[in-house]
Amino acid sequence: KQWYQRRVAITAGNLNLRVSARMKLLIAIAMLTVGAWAAAKKTTAATSGSFCTDFKNWGAEYFSDYKTRYYKLELIAHCNSQTLQKWKPTYKITEKTSSCPSGSILRESTGTCYKQSPGPKSIRDAETYCNNLNGHIFVPNNPEEMQWVTTRVYTNGWHYLGFFCSTGNSHEIKDTRTMTRENTQTIHNSMAGFRGAQPLHHQNQACWRNMRQSENADQYKNWHHDTCQTTNRFVCEIPISSTS
Repeated sequence: KQWYQRRVAITAGNLNLRVSARMKLLIAIAMLTVGAWAAAKKTTAATSGSFCTDFKNWGAEYFSDYKTRYYKLELIAHCNSQTLQKWKPTYKITEKTSSCPSGSILRESTGTCYKQSPGPKSIRDAETYCNNLNGHIFVPNNPEEMQWVTTRVYTNGWHYLGFFCSTGNSHEIKDTRTMTRENTQTIHNSMAGFRGAQPLHHQNQACWRNMRQSENADQYKNWHHDTCQTTNRFVCEIPISSTS
């Protein structure tokens, strides 16, 4: 009997030892799992969802190359809008804006904010509105930018583009000037398939307008001229600088 009792005690002790070791192992695994989950959560919180980390793909600040593009061409000497008392665009951006104006949408890859107009305006009033935001009426530089802006920013209806006058009665982008005075030959080369359905004059029909592709695919790519005095919607393009 005594031998049997000792045997039972030894067996129970071994069983407790095995259970205790197994519990320790399970607890260690649980602690490692919780630690890994916490580390992953911390990493996610540090690398997503914040303004600073969102723009790190583009470097120390949003990059806008407006200084290499704007104000390269002078306006044509005889170019003016007779319907706007021979008005010409003269505003120049000297420094980038520090943040997007209220209601605008940022395109990170170009460091530019795009703001839909509050309502229809003449080309002069539209450009003045954009100048007050330290920008200009939108001038598309390539099909990707045109698609992005017209899809994300445009509303329904005609929108002025930032083209103004031409060297003659021309349908071609390369013969025009812009509010930003960019090299329109460069824009022409990158905008294959886009042109004026009607020519830009140097006085009476000196402005172009277009629509969203989803609204009218032909008028999206083939732009209609306008007297510049007619009120249309428009989009402002505003270069910005944002640091983390």
